[in-house]
Amino acid sequence: MLTKQCNKPLSKLEIGRYAKRRHDAKKPRKEVPSPKLHSGFIGYSAVDRTIKRNIKELALQCWKHARDDLKCPMAQWNNADSALLSRPAFNIYFGANVGTDEPKSLLDDCDSNEDDESPPRLVSKPKKNYGFATVNRPAYGFGTGTSSIGLNPRTMRINPIFPVMTKIMHHVAKVVMLLRPEWTNSLIRYPINFVGVKGYFSVWDGKKWVQKTCEWHRDVTHTLDGKPFKNNSQIPGTPVLILTYGGDKNLWFRRQLPKKVVVPDSLVHFRQKSGSLFLLDPRDEKPTATGEHWCHMSNMQQDESVTFSFSFRSVGMTAKCTPVGNLVNPEHYTDNRKDRKFREGAHKVQGEVYEQQKSELEKRLEEFLANFGS
Repeated sequence: MLTKQCNKPLSKLEIGRYAKRRHDAKKPRKEVPSPKLHSGFIGYSAVDRTIKRNIKELALQCWKHARDDLKCPMAQWNNADSALLSRPAFNIYFGANVGTDEPKSLLDDCDSNEDDESPPRLVSKPKKNYGFATVNRPAYGFGTGTSSIGLNPRTMRINPIFPVMTKIMHHVAKVVMLLRPEWTNSLIRYPINFVGVKGYFSVWDGKKWVQKTCEWHRDVTHTLDGKPFKNNSQIPGTPVLILTYGGDKNLWFRRQLPKKVVVPDSLVHFRQKSGSLFLLDPRDEKPTATGEHWCHMSNMQQDESVTFSFSFRSVGMTAKCTPVGNLVNPEHYTDNRKDRKFREGAHKVQGEVYEQQKSELEKRLEEFLANFGS
């Protein structure tokens, strides 16, 4: 008689289940094909003069908004550290003012003449509230969870978009609609309203040089049956357009199964050169019937290089901000655990050693921005 490991007899019901499993095991399983990678470069060399003319000015203007702060990604495991001097890529956020939390409020763009070069009209007037002017801005990476923001909600900023950024934001959207027309409806319905800047460079941690990275992740997360979670801040189904400036940067993709099980031999590499435009396709992040999906990460090509990437997104979630970008209600995006982590890490952005390291790094980055592409 069939027995369990504990040598107790199996019931008739258990014997039937065991036999069914053995019978099913003999049948060949239906192969589920691995998902194809849809993301890739946009070959816009014939129409890139606007980009080349303005990308240096874009980088210089963005760096003026750079402010070091504490960063604590995934706060339940990590400690807070200097955003500028720690390993994770350095973030600067920019968002267009919107008048309502609804994504459809962003549709003020494409009813104009095709030859009209004016940028999309995404800016609303500040509203008087809380005793001072406030605006709603797209809030990428916030979600509704308490650990989804790496930066400190009490001190971080969603900076206002400036004219050169608006011009390039409008231009890359037109390039994609020209060369990848299947995304035209998405970019018309949900115009780009958020730009996330990531800085990649080497930092000295007191013992060794450390390269900044952006680790394995998905921009839009889904349930196992392929439905996007409601707390995604980026509008599901919309592409991300990534413009690179500076030294070469690596962008890696790999397939994963549930519980972060990596599919063997699935690694795909792209080298992003300065001026390149890459489209991150949302289809790659949607899981198949087996839960298989693509994740991506970025790191530097060389230790001594400096790279900035500009990610143009369509974001539906908004946060109420002051005109300069501070959150009006930061307590909505933190909790006691995360606040404790930031209090415990406050010394990381203080003191003579920190100021010296910060000053040397800022000088190196400013020299790069002044000289690169000249």
